[in-house]
Amino acid sequence: MKEATRRQLAAVNRRFYRRFATEFSTTRSRPWPGWRRVVGHLAEPRGRPPAVLDVGCGNGRFGACLASLRAEPYRYLGVDRSTELLRFAAKRLEEAGVRAELRQVDLLESDLTSLVAGQLFDLVAIFGVLHHLPGAAARRDLMRELGALLASSGVLAASIWQPERDAGFERRVVPWRDYNARLVQRDLEPIEAGDLEPGDHLLTWSGDVEDPRYCHFPDEAEVESWIEAMSPGLCDRFEADGPSGRDNQYLVFRR
Repeated sequence: MKEATRRQLAAVNRRFYRRFATEFSTTRSRPWPGWRRVVGHLAEPRGRPPAVLDVGCGNGRFGACLASLRAEPYRYLGVDRSTELLRFAAKRLEEAGVRAELRQVDLLESDLTSLVAGQLFDLVAIFGVLHHLPGAAARRDLMRELGALLASSGVLAASIWQPERDAGFERRVVPWRDYNARLVQRDLEPIEAGDLEPGDHLLTWSGDVEDPRYCHFPDEAEVESWIEAMSPGLCDRFEADGPSGRDNQYLVFRR
């Protein structure tokens, strides 16, 4: 995928979250059932509280969930591109009693390894994020980068959204041709359809077709390529969440 296309797709989601951040956050209040199993993999380091990196932390609900599942303290760093969602995260985490550090980070523009300045983490979580990252190479490279941030016995947990399990999924898809026509009407450059990857989609929010979300849904071959590229070994793989109990696939790696 060309860099210009990646930037256009990232702009799609920036517009979406600027417009719908408040509505989106209000629908993201409950913890996902799969998180409890992930937290069960967290090892307790000796002599210090566990360090947690929440990549794409949104409104901070995983950090708040972690506080409800643990009696012991932990150090929490949450990063997200949306300044609007980070404001919600600050409030939620404060209410949950979490001493949090939050940073505005664009995963397309930033090197996380440099940003964390040599810190290693006992748990790196990336939930509901990978489907927003355009480009197969970028997704694989990010997974590899996150795996390199693990402390000894640390775990990396990633969720993969599987919306095709929802019977109403097709009704939410916005055809690329229709979206490009609206971009032209706004005097914006259309997205080159031939540069898109299989699994790239635009999805409406509450029926709105003007500012959809860009989402990528990887096939099994792409998921396996992530697993093969990782130096930490896969220690758990399961499905959870949603009405079907299969809305997300989880990959858990341990160093």
